Amino acid sequence: FMAEYMNMITVSALATTLFLGGWHAIFPFNLIPGADAGYLGIVWFLVKMLVLLFGFVWLRGTLPRLRYDQFMRFGWKWLIPISLVWIVLIAALRVNRGVLLGALGVVVVVLLVATFFTKGEEEDPPAAPEDFDAFAGGYPVPPQGDEVLPELAQVVPSQPPRTGQPTPDRDYQRDPDDTYEGGRS
Repeated sequence: FMAEYMNMITVSALATTLFLGGWHAIFPFNLIPGADAGYLGIVWFLVKMLVLLFGFVWLRGTLPRLRYDQFMRFGWKWLIPISLVWIVLIAALRVNRGVLLGALGVVVVVLLVATFFTKGEEEDPPAAPEDFDAFAGGYPVPPQGDEVLPELAQVVPSQPPRTGQPTPDRDYQRDPDDTYEGGRS
C-alpha cells in the first residue's frame, strides 16, 4: 500500500507542476500581488497536490475495480486514437487556423443534419432468452441481464411416500392426525 500511495503522491506532484501551474496561486488569488511569494508558493503547491490526492482516493473508493486487460483495451481503443486526433487537430490549427475552423464547421453541420434528418431504423425484436445453466463453469452463478433460469424439473419419488409425509399433490399443511416419532402430535 505504501508504494501505491507514494505513486499517487508522485503523480499528483507531477500533475500539479506540469498542468496546474506548480507553485503559482490559482485564478482569483493570482491577481493579488505577492499571493505566491515566499512560503506561500509551497502552500499553493501542497493545496493543489492535496486536491488531486483527494480526487485519486475518492475515485478509488467509489469506482469499481477494473482488470488490467480492461484498462489496456480502453487505452488502445479510445485514449490513443483520441490523442492522435487531438495532436493532428492542434497541429492543423497552428498551421492554418481559418481553413481548419471552416472544415470543422462543415463537419459539425453535416453531423447535425445526419443526426436530425435520418429515419430511425427499426430494431430487430429481442431474441428469445436462452436457458441459463447456473453450473456451466462449475460454480453456481446468478443469471445476469436477460438470462433466465430454466424451469425446475418436478421430482418424482422412486417409492411411494410414507403415511404422514407430504406428497406433490398434497398441501404442505400439517394434518392434525399425523403423529411424529416422539409420540407427540
